[in-house]
Amino acid sequence: MKNELFPTNIRGTVTGFGTEVSRIGSSISTFLFPMTLNKYGLEKTLYICAGLFSLRFIISLIMASETKNMSLIEASSLNESGSQKKSTLGFREMYKQSTSTIWSYFRGTA
Repeated sequence: MKNELFPTNIRGTVTGFGTEVSRIGSSISTFLFPMTLNKYGLEKTLYICAGLFSLRFIISLIMASETKNMSLIEASSLNESGSQKKSTLGFREMYKQSTSTIWSYFRGTA
């Protein structure tokens, strides 16, 4: 979660809420993983995990604002106006840029 997207007066509350939701999700997945593994086997279980990860990645790409090279004040004002420093890249361009960065990291060329 990008903490800097929230105004200072609620940043701590939002961060705490996000942490708790994350912990609840971890507890649920810890409970469901062995059940899914027993029912579907290792291969299908890992495909399900990969699908959920990919879904979360795509949602993050679409919904999260870019705060690179922004001050904390500028970044927190994104939440109030929603229009400051919008990305000029479309979804496909962002996806291509993200995947090329990831693959270059794994190849050691980043």
